[in-house]
Amino acid sequence: MKYRIDLKTALIAAVLAAAINTGLYYLGVELGVIDTSLTVRPDGGGLTLSPVLVFSIAPVFLAWFVFLLIANISSEPIKWFSILAILFLVLSFGLPFSVEGIQMPMVLYLNLMHAVVAGIVLYLFRKQAFQK
Repeated sequence: MKYRIDLKTALIAAVLAAAINTGLYYLGVELGVIDTSLTVRPDGGGLTLSPVLVFSIAPVFLAWFVFLLIANISSEPIKWFSILAILFLVLSFGLPFSVEGIQMPMVLYLNLMHAVVAGIVLYLFRKQAFQK
């Protein structure tokens, strides 16, 4: 069986991830969990909505590309994609620790945002793949 995730599904996943993480970003800022004064960008800027959107949308399309690659070389692409997605999610949990001066509540909150993207990708990609 040939599994395929179409571009429409990737676009829906990207829009959902961006929308949910935008809401979480503004909620986190309002609650004081997200410290926008911390330097998180190469240009020395703080955490704004722009990097939130980039790191909500770009991983979806990277995941889509990886799924397409795996589907061409594996007889069990859903299994291997899921394993890789979970592995990359776990590895991404270390990224917030690279921000100097970050507090644990913000680390956990940013990791929640990573989990949102991974959860949407896994749910929608697997849902479409099993419909084929």
